[in-house]
Amino acid sequence: MTVLQLVKTEPNEDVIEVLERALALAKSGELLSVAYAAELKDGAIQTAVPGTFSNAFTMLGAIERLKLRFYNLHCEE
Repeated sequence: MTVLQLVKTEPNEDVIEVLERALALAKSGELLSVAYAAELKDGAIQTAVPGTFSNAFTMLGAIERLKLRFYNLHCEE
């Protein structure tokens, strides 16, 4: 039996809003660095980090905070 997964094809307005806010911060010089994980339409996962951070340990802590926020929003029952 084949199971088809329905995939949203229209743009996700929540994603656009988050990225536009980040872009505005980057253009103003406030956003110095970014690391991200993204889910693509085909189910693939994409990640990206720049080569340098002003403080790698601070960014690693921020990634851990993000992991906890994600867990609390999407995994914890």
